[in-house]
Amino acid sequence: MENKDFRAKQFLAFDALDGFSEIISNCNIVKFDKIIRGEDLNDDLDRIIRSLKLGDMVNIRYYFGTQYVESIGKVKKVDFFKKCLYILDSIINFEDILSIKVY
Repeated sequence: MENKDFRAKQFLAFDALDGFSEIISNCNIVKFDKIIRGEDLNDDLDRIIRSLKLGDMVNIRYYFGTQYVESIGKVKKVDFFKKCLYILDSIINFEDILSIKVY
């Protein structure tokens, strides 16, 4: 047991380095370029967004940071002025949306 404790302690010094754990965690992120949507997809998404009602359950795939993510939740707000969709605690720009499925 003492050998395991020694091995664990020898790596504790790295925890004190500012940003070390963040750099290590970012090494595993796969980055994707944002997909440029075609006119047909834009029209389909526009039609779906305009049909959404508060409380609708949706599965939405959108570009966030450097990758595509998927969220499932209820629509809290559709803001056509700011061109944003509010789901759970996320604010999603219309232009970042790749797909929406309404349940």
